[in-house]
Amino acid sequence: MNTTTYEILNENSALIYSVETLSFFENKESLNCKEIGDGNLNNVFRIVDSNSGKSLILKQSLPYARTSVEMKLDAKRGEIEAMGLITQGKLSPNMVPIVYNYDPSKYIIAMEDLTGHEILRAAMINGVVFPNLGKDAASFFVNTLLRTSDVVLDSKLKKDEVIKFINKDLCDLTEHLVLTNSAFLASRNKIDAHLLDFVKESIFNDKKVAFEVAKLKHNFMSNAQALLHGDAHIGSIFAKENSLKFIDTEFSFYGPMGFDVGMFLANLFMNACYHKAIGNIEYKNYVLNQIESFIDNFKKEFIEVWDKYATEHFAKTNEEFKFWYLNNVLKDTAGYCACEMIRRTTGSSHVKEMDDFNDKDIQKKAQMKNITLALQLLFNQEKFRCGKDYKELF
Repeated sequence: MNTTTYEILNENSALIYSVETLSFFENKESLNCKEIGDGNLNNVFRIVDSNSGKSLILKQSLPYARTSVEMKLDAKRGEIEAMGLITQGKLSPNMVPIVYNYDPSKYIIAMEDLTGHEILRAAMINGVVFPNLGKDAASFFVNTLLRTSDVVLDSKLKKDEVIKFINKDLCDLTEHLVLTNSAFLASRNKIDAHLLDFVKESIFNDKKVAFEVAKLKHNFMSNAQALLHGDAHIGSIFAKENSLKFIDTEFSFYGPMGFDVGMFLANLFMNACYHKAIGNIEYKNYVLNQIESFIDNFKKEFIEVWDKYATEHFAKTNEEFKFWYLNNVLKDTAGYCACEMIRRTTGSSHVKEMDDFNDKDIQKKAQMKNITLALQLLFNQEKFRCGKDYKELF
């Protein structure tokens, strides 16, 4: 591996890097390179050999946010992303892109090109049906979460893994943007004028909201339960028929399982709110059925994986402990689902399902529905134990 000094790649230097440093391609004459990153934190290059069709993705962590060079970030988060993808690929095969190489000198991940897939959020906004979405996502979360927990891993090995995945900068972002600003009118909040009075009354002026979010935040900060994806919304998933690929694990760290599960669930709920608001009832019903499938398959596979892989003494011998543990994960799921739904409507980073409307009255209905659902989840976390509970709430 070439260990020359760190430089930020452009399309030309990324192309040269793929040939001269990685030796992924034999020569550069037939290569095309395009920067395709649409996120806030990294540069992403797709390189294709026009003769063979062979292709590669290079993702480089920047020492600052693309949106602001003043927002400094540790570029070593790329190493965490690579480690996360490799670990999740072993535990849930074919559900993350293959990592070919990680270059610590330039913070570059070389990985599988997922052309042929599309971003799940865009597909779901457009009404694309994925029949096994809930079931496949449940399998991914169960295997990547439960099998990196103390239930399965040797206690000493687990502690070593926690240290490897310390992720201070990106955890700090989550702690502020998801788990503080969702209950607090901060300077970075973005709230539509038509929603401001409702949000102030129902969220920011309600001490019960602050209390519930505070508990969830401190659980996130102190509960190193399992290796999280850390940013598992439907914009971090590629999909095509019978294939889901979870990407962007740079937020990975050891935290509470329910954070990942709740974030994914929240994004399904917001998509259902969107389709209800625009009158697409058939697709709304499809999404609700996937929510039901997701929760019920998560519970079913959680028990199966626990019974197959558990190594810790009480996990192997005490049935009551197993179901207590699962119920706590489900309680956390409802709480973190609520936080994600609120912050995607009122925080600094919205989703298209809450913003993509020409008619402001329809948008307001979708946003208020979303917040109302979120508050029901936040105040009644212990009541949501199966898919039917979520479906009936909607």
